[in-house]
Amino acid sequence: MRMAAVEEALASNDTQLRSMALETALASDDQRLQTEALRWYVDNRSQILVTFVMPERPSKAQQHIFSKWDGLILKDPEVAPNGSEIKFTQYYSAGGQLIRGGLEFRFLGTHHQMGICAMTVRPTGGTLLTGQFYCTFSGYEELAGGADAALPVRIDLS
Repeated sequence: MRMAAVEEALASNDTQLRSMALETALASDDQRLQTEALRWYVDNRSQILVTFVMPERPSKAQQHIFSKWDGLILKDPEVAPNGSEIKFTQYYSAGGQLIRGGLEFRFLGTHHQMGICAMTVRPTGGTLLTGQFYCTFSGYEELAGGADAALPVRIDLS
């Protein structure tokens, strides 16, 4: 019943109703509702801005990730007809997917002198998604002080 109500509200022409449905679904503890809200959000955006959060005492690898990826914008995101794969326009994109109650994206980091990078975000209340952006430094260890690293990220859906 809740799923049908959220789907109906998200399909509405009323922007206030859609906003309330998105926020309610993401604040829910029902991961199916969260996933449906995220599917709708991805399909109805022309871009998604990712904000990186620099720790108070960042490692060399974290500083490198921040310097190369800060300001990341996922352009033209869409959920593929199979219902879980996410495509977006970026030359370094390796794709993404809806996961139960969240989003996961993969990037080819070689352009930024890294191995593979991945980002997983989940709702943390209201219209905020938080998570980690993780990169390996295979082949570029000297840039990272010999360690892989992760940075906290957030996506504000409002």
